[in-house]
Amino acid sequence: MQRLLSDFQQFWRENSESWTKRYQYVEATPHLTLQAFLQRIVDSGGRVTREMAAGSKRPDLYIQYQGGNYPIELKIRYGEQIYQEGIEKLP
Repeated sequence: MQRLLSDFQQFWRENSESWTKRYQYVEATPHLTLQAFLQRIVDSGGRVTREMAAGSKRPDLYIQYQGGNYPIELKIRYGEQIYQEGIEKLP
């Protein structure tokens, strides 16, 4: 899972500009792009669940894969405060 998320971070750094300029809902763009990137998990028998209740203090995505459970909170790290907000949402 760590490798997969690292690969996504690199992909996002290289390609995010073209995605964020394209869509009106800029905040949703990383979430939807990561979901598409994680499709390979679903294709190999895993499950990706997206949290739909904004403001619920639950992680944005929840992955079940090869017997592991992985909550994911997506944040663009503008500073330490944003990082801490993301950490607080994780179980």
